[in-house]
Amino acid sequence: MFYTFRDEAENITVEEAKACDFSLGYIGISEYDEVGRLFDLPKNRVETLGYCKYGECVCVCLDKIKIFIRHSFVIIVCDNPKEKLPIFQNVLSKLDSTDAGRGKIVYTFCDELLTEEAGIHAEFQKTLAKLEKQILDGKQSENLNRILYCEKQKCISKNNYYSKVQNIIEELKDNDFELFDEAELKYFDNLSDKIARLRDDVRMIIDSTVHLRDAYQSAIDLKLNNTMKLFTVVTVIFAPLGFITGWFGMNFKNMPLVSSPYGVAVAGIVSVAVTVGMIVWLKLKR
Repeated sequence: MFYTFRDEAENITVEEAKACDFSLGYIGISEYDEVGRLFDLPKNRVETLGYCKYGECVCVCLDKIKIFIRHSFVIIVCDNPKEKLPIFQNVLSKLDSTDAGRGKIVYTFCDELLTEEAGIHAEFQKTLAKLEKQILDGKQSENLNRILYCEKQKCISKNNYYSKVQNIIEELKDNDFELFDEAELKYFDNLSDKIARLRDDVRMIIDSTVHLRDAYQSAIDLKLNNTMKLFTVVTVIFAPLGFITGWFGMNFKNMPLVSSPYGVAVAGIVSVAVTVGMIVWLKLKR
């Protein structure tokens, strides 16, 4: 899809776009070779995230989206054009003949992409809130630690992505080949501020992930401590009983109560008294 701007965005053919003073294109990978020959784009598709120069053409690579900028055109190449089509349509709706310059187009498209990133942050936060509730309720899954690790790695990848986008924006502000009017350079300051806010948000999410992992480990330690406490109490209570059993189990002829008809009852009473006494003592000592 190619457009030129008169009173409003007007759909034109590729050949008409080539003949226009300025046009905006949105194409998929399958169209790249044909359009590339017509507009003299790089023969090899750009895959590296960053900012590149090809002759008098500047290429901005944002993940699976490439933006080629020259004085006569801005062409957006998307690996999955249907996925980002709503974003492109939003860009078109915000442009008219008075401000459809290269800088405004690049700014508006990048701004729409970054707005989408804010929604991804909200999903991260919902996931962390759900995991936090599981920890507080003591119902966390066995693979919670792995989930937290994966979420943290996703956030770190996002932070690295924003860092590279920040570098791209700085390169665009240098205005190589004077592609942008001076008045348009202010748009990139706005993008820089938005990227800075996104980086702050994602760092906060990373910190929250670390805190959740610590809370999860503390919950595990507390559970282990309670288990060990129970085992300790049981051991303390039954240690005297083991001693009594061992004592009366010795086969000596002159052992007290061996021949007495009340021997079993006395041993039982002593055992119960010792057990009750240990429980009372433990409760008093807490």
